[in-house]
Amino acid sequence: MNNPKRSIFENVFSLLSKHNWDKYFAGFDPQTKWVCHGEHPFTGNYNGLQEIKQGYSRYIHLFQSTPQFKLRNLMVEGNKAIAHFYHEGTRKDGKPFTMDQWLVVELGNDGKKILMVDDYVDAHKLSELCKVTEHHQKRTA
Repeated sequence: MNNPKRSIFENVFSLLSKHNWDKYFAGFDPQTKWVCHGEHPFTGNYNGLQEIKQGYSRYIHLFQSTPQFKLRNLMVEGNKAIAHFYHEGTRKDGKPFTMDQWLVVELGNDGKKILMVDDYVDAHKLSELCKVTEHHQKRTA
């Protein structure tokens, strides 16, 4: 059975995997609210696309090059979905980095663009990545 909502989510998340940033962010409502849960340097509320883009940029700059975002699983029910991503990249100190991420997302009233995101990651791994990057930047400055 063809699920049009599933197709919307799959299309948006495939753009993230391809690093097609402009088209990826076009899949979000300009008023999107993104909440990063946990105890790590990215914890907090990101309101609107500008803040969300800044959060992504900050995260990407923790790596030697843009990490890979691999969609592992997608569960869709109506206008809501849970997306499980696996991140792979190389830290600033040259060591490999991997992390799981779960996004609980909801489409807006138009049923076409993502309006709400709850973001869950391994807080310990993300905190360690931030510490390594900060230490590396101090050493190379």
